Amino acid sequence: MANKKVKGLTSEVKDATRKVWLAGLGALSAAEEEGSKVFKTLVKRGTEFERRNRPKVKSTVKSARGKAKKVWDKVGNSFDAQVAGVLTRLGVPTRAEINALHHRLDRLEKTQDKKSAPVRKRKVTPRAATKKTAAPRRKKTS
Repeated sequence: MANKKVKGLTSEVKDATRKVWLAGLGALSAAEEEGSKVFKTLVKRGTEFERRNRPKVKSTVKSARGKAKKVWDKVGNSFDAQVAGVLTRLGVPTRAEINALHHRLDRLEKTQDKKSAPVRKRKVTPRAATKKTAAPRRKKTS
């Protein structure tokens, strides 16, 4: 009788564990099916959301780009001003100063070219050599 009770209890435990195992597999299967349904639902909702909000997103992106450009321009201008200040303190001439110097040089070259226009060469005739004699030395008086 005790042996029968043990066998019955063992059989019940096996059946219970088998049912727990099958319930776990069933839960996995249901989650898989539901997960697929949930995924499809999320895709559908995302598509609708994108369709409704695309114009808002585009305008927001456009606005953000405009603001970023303004900020970048300010940063660039500030950087340029800082570099120009450093170059000025170091005595490096600006582009405008160099261009002005080039124009001055061009004008000077033109005036120099006019002044040094080719001169006609004259024939050099030999002159008669005159002999110079040294003047007599004076005596010192003490």
